[in-house]
Amino acid sequence: MSDILPIDDQRQLVRREDDETLAYLAGIVASCDDAIIGESLDGTIMALNAAAEELYGYGADEIVGRHLSLIVPPDGRGELSDLLERVRRGERIEHHWVQRVRKDGTMLIVSLSVSPVLDAEGRIVGTATISRDVTTRARTEDQVQAASLYARSLIEASLDPLMTISPEGKIADANEATAQVTGFQRTALIGTDFSDYFTQPEKARACYREVLRRGQVRDYPLSLRHVSGSVTDVEYNATVFRNETGELQGVFAAARDVTERRALEDKLRSMSLRDAMTGLYNRRGFALLAGQRLEESRRSGSTLTIIYADVDHLKAINDAHGHNAGDLALSLCAQTLEATFRKSDIVARIGGDEFVALTQADGASVATLAKRLEDELDRQTAASDLGFPIALTIGSAYSKPPHALSLDGLLEQADAYMYEHKHRTALESE
Repeated sequence: MSDILPIDDQRQLVRREDDETLAYLAGIVASCDDAIIGESLDGTIMALNAAAEELYGYGADEIVGRHLSLIVPPDGRGELSDLLERVRRGERIEHHWVQRVRKDGTMLIVSLSVSPVLDAEGRIVGTATISRDVTTRARTEDQVQAASLYARSLIEASLDPLMTISPEGKIADANEATAQVTGFQRTALIGTDFSDYFTQPEKARACYREVLRRGQVRDYPLSLRHVSGSVTDVEYNATVFRNETGELQGVFAAARDVTERRALEDKLRSMSLRDAMTGLYNRRGFALLAGQRLEESRRSGSTLTIIYADVDHLKAINDAHGHNAGDLALSLCAQTLEATFRKSDIVARIGGDEFVALTQADGASVATLAKRLEDELDRQTAASDLGFPIALTIGSAYSKPPHALSLDGLLEQADAYMYEHKHRTALESE
């Protein structure tokens, strides 16, 4: 007995299986969370699922048989024609973001995937469009982009060099101010070792390690080097930044240019420690530097000597020749002292006609120094054409550990010896 079915029965079985398959597929489409619309080649809506009805706000009875342009804003209809034409040519379109309009007029942003629909002979007879609402995502991305652009504008508006540095010490981003201070374009900076642009790379790396250890550093002194060789003094401020899970992402660093500020501070410091007329240290400057030098001598056991010099008869010079002549005499004495003593010695004008010098010369060398000072003053006076003599009276005192004197004690002793010398010279001249 044969198991072969009659041909009509076979056809009925195939049709039944096809109908079951179509019903199954229709069930999948109907239950899909994505909006699915089937269209003819000219864009007429032929069918849609419940998700499409919900997305666009139209019931099937309202939209089937109408053109897709119903849910497309006026300025997007040219794009719709282009999409349909591309699908008619057999092209598949994936994740194409466009604007669409709900029945109530609400604007949506949807991600479209459009595919050609084929008949049994493989001919394109329509299109199938899957739409996914990405309005919230698009707005979020727009907000993120806007925030990113805003942050970028703030970074670029800064006059300070700013950079982000990876945990490995590589530059991840930099602003235009960084490019200007280093002489390298931003694209050339990214990916390079941040410490390469400092005059002391190891010090910069130590600073970076400190940031990673403590979480931040403030006002860390460094110097940035331009490709031309010029140097910019900066105060480095940096802090770590992390992602939402707390994982270290890198370091955000700002370098404040303090070149002008330091120059001004140096100028002000110099002005506060220097005598305006002679350019020598004033009493304050001398006390500061000489105090440090005496402390060093106590630790090292070296001998220091104070030379105290007073300009003879300055009042008589002022009375006879005017205060300008007296000022010239003081300036000449200052030049003489600078020329006589070494650069390592500290020379100062501490009063109207009083000068001091702190030197490492011992007591035996004071007489030699006094003679050199006298000879140099005579030479400078002769070369100046002042028309009157200038003389200095000198006294000295020395400090030698362990019997070292304080600075005030040294000055007092040297001043006393100087006046004793002046008085003795006055008696000898009578």
